Amino acid sequence: MPEDNANIPAPADYGVTEANRIKPLKTPNEVFKEFSRISEDPNCIEEDYVALYAGVIAAGRPNGATRKLKILMSGEGHLNGRDLARLEKRGRELVEEAKAARARKRELVRDGNLLEITEGHSGLAHPSWDIADPLGATMEEAIATLTKRWRVISVSGKVRFLCVPDPRKLNSGKTAIETMSSADFALYHADRKLYDADTEKWVNPASVFVDVAQRLSGLSFAPPPASTEENSYNLYRGRPIEAREGSCSHLKNFIRDTVCRGREDVFEFVWLWLAHLVQRPGEKPQTALVLRGLGGCGKSTFGILLERLAAPYSMTISEPEHVTGRFAGAHLATCILAVCTEALFAGDPRVNGKIKSLVTSEGILAEPKGLPVVQMPSCLRLFFDSNNDRVVPIDGNGSERRYLVMEINDDHMNDAEYFEPIYQELNGAGFEALAYELANYDPAEDGLRWADVRIAPDTLERRRMRWHSMRPVERAIIRMIEDGSVTMKTTSGQTFRYTFEEGEPIRIPQPDLRMHLRSSMNQHEAKDGDIENLMTDLFGDTVTTSDGAEYMTVKTPRGPVICEEFVPSSDATADEWEVVRREKIRCFEFPPIAVLRAEIGVRFDRSDAGRTR
Repeated sequence: MPEDNANIPAPADYGVTEANRIKPLKTPNEVFKEFSRISEDPNCIEEDYVALYAGVIAAGRPNGATRKLKILMSGEGHLNGRDLARLEKRGRELVEEAKAARARKRELVRDGNLLEITEGHSGLAHPSWDIADPLGATMEEAIATLTKRWRVISVSGKVRFLCVPDPRKLNSGKTAIETMSSADFALYHADRKLYDADTEKWVNPASVFVDVAQRLSGLSFAPPPASTEENSYNLYRGRPIEAREGSCSHLKNFIRDTVCRGREDVFEFVWLWLAHLVQRPGEKPQTALVLRGLGGCGKSTFGILLERLAAPYSMTISEPEHVTGRFAGAHLATCILAVCTEALFAGDPRVNGKIKSLVTSEGILAEPKGLPVVQMPSCLRLFFDSNNDRVVPIDGNGSERRYLVMEINDDHMNDAEYFEPIYQELNGAGFEALAYELANYDPAEDGLRWADVRIAPDTLERRRMRWHSMRPVERAIIRMIEDGSVTMKTTSGQTFRYTFEEGEPIRIPQPDLRMHLRSSMNQHEAKDGDIENLMTDLFGDTVTTSDGAEYMTVKTPRGPVICEEFVPSSDATADEWEVVRREKIRCFEFPPIAVLRAEIGVRFDRSDAGRTR
């Protein structure tokens, strides 16, 4: 048997102490296996054999196991009765030490000071949030630091140690959801040992923390007025916005005159949206702000203002993977505002569907690295900054209410004199005054409710963006109506021209129209081939004229159609169009041409004259 090492183990020798932790040995077979393992280890010490005695004693059924151990120790171990008695005595002492250590941990939990420590109120924690920095010189300091930096949570049935994010760095681009498994947590803190004079042992504070830490049942992100479920860790830790009464006239005028172009209805909505962000960050507005225009006009200035109002729970999205990537939800789930730059959004079809969901969805799927996918409530708001004609997808099926689309006033493009006082307020007391006004704004003062933030006002800019958001087949239909006629070939090779008469419904044979539009259709998009749905998306279920007449947007009757057929001559000199009447044809019937053109004028801005600069 190796010689007994009576020296106090140093921190570097902690692995030996870990190996000697008491393992209950209930049967003679278990004793034999453990004895064989130890005996074959050339680095074993007497304490390893003491641990065997502790194991059979701790098991509570020592008779058969103890006899087997004594036989092995006296046979292969070559020990006499006195040595066996000494080792057994030390084994019992080891069991009592373990019981005392557990009792001490329970006593620490009951101790009011440690309760304060675990609640994070003692002031004993290390000032650094960096998990690599020291824990402290005493057990109380170490537990306080670990409690400050970590939470024990259950995520989809997995126990994980959540690294509490530094509240000062949540908007630094680092995800706020970072976890370790139990094994990784223990391994990471394996070198953090403190010497316990009472037990003359090196103790790892991480193991004590595991025993005393509060268990939490999940994760949430619940800024006010939202509330988190009991025993769930709220990733929202408050916002350090300092709001003081004062003057913010330059900032407010900038929002009114430059961002909103002096339009009072638009300004009222934007002000309500900003106040909702400040006062009710945990309530999703389900609307987004879109600001387009040339550089140097103040788009980025407005984006900076928004980010500061939402800090530290804000981020800038400039890459598609920040929206569509596997781990994007882990970032966005802990944001109340994302600023989306034009580097990302220029009608990218990969992003469009995700954007729609981010604007309106009350939940978001987050997949932090190393964790299963978790469903979390979403408080995310989106602001788009771009110079593209198509920034966000405007579908025209009622979803357009999600977006307030504005074009920034360019009267002060690159005007340093104009922007200097704006930035002085933004970087000083003016911003605090703006935050104060927004924090104390009552929507009722303007005859509004908080619920009004859910429906964005219509703008000419949104109508233009609707046009640029159209699929090619939708544009083909609009152009057909604007032209007032359409020429198309049938599958049999005939060529017909349909001229739309004023005051008369438009009738076109179904197969002819489908064939005509086929070149504009995406064959992988089922809805492109559904003419009824296309017309409904463009104009709604019904169209109402200024005098109150109502038309169904599309019907599918069977009946006669008047059109012109192209009749070629043999020498191509006498080609002509003949009026024909096609009987019993399954048709698409649309409202009269004047009605649809008027509707186009209401729903879309197609004129250069209507484009604001």
